[in-house]
Amino acid sequence: MTKLYKTVASNAGFNLGNFNLETYKDLKEKLGENYVLKTYWLNNKMVGFISGVINKNSLDAHFVGIDYQLNREYAIYQRMLYDYIETAISKGLNKINFGRTASEIKSSVGAVPQDLTMYLRHKKSIKNKILKLFLQRIQPTPFQQKFPFKAIKNLHEK
Repeated sequence: MTKLYKTVASNAGFNLGNFNLETYKDLKEKLGENYVLKTYWLNNKMVGFISGVINKNSLDAHFVGIDYQLNREYAIYQRMLYDYIETAISKGLNKINFGRTASEIKSSVGAVPQDLTMYLRHKKSIKNKILKLFLQRIQPTPFQQKFPFKAIKNLHEK
C-alpha cells in the first residue's frame, strides 16, 4: 500500500500529508464500519486501494494508491470511483467528497467542483504570512467538465 500511495503522491503537484500504514489500522479500529478500505488485486498482486471516512451523510474519499502501469489497460482508477459510488449508495449516503485531484475523470462519473475553504495556521506569525502568499497562488488545474447525466447537463447550460 505504501508503494502504491507513493506512486500517486509523486504525480501530485501538491501534497499536505504523508502515508503511514499504521494510521489505516488505527482508523479501522476506531471508526469500524465508518472507515472504508478496499484493495484491488490482479494475479495475486495488489494494484490499487481506496480508503474513505463516512462522516454523517457523506463519504469522504481519503488516500488512494494505484499501479499506473496497469491502470490504462484495466481502468483501475475508474473502477475505484465506481466503488466509492457503490459504497455511498449501499450505505444510504447522499454525498461523496472525492477531493481536488483528477477532476476530469471524476466529473465523468457525475462529480461537480465545489468551492473549498481551508484554514491553516502556523505558530509563527512570519511563517503565516509566507504561507498565506503561497496558498493564494494555488489554483485548481483547469479541466474539461463532463456532464454524464442529461438532467444535470441541461441545468448547467441554462
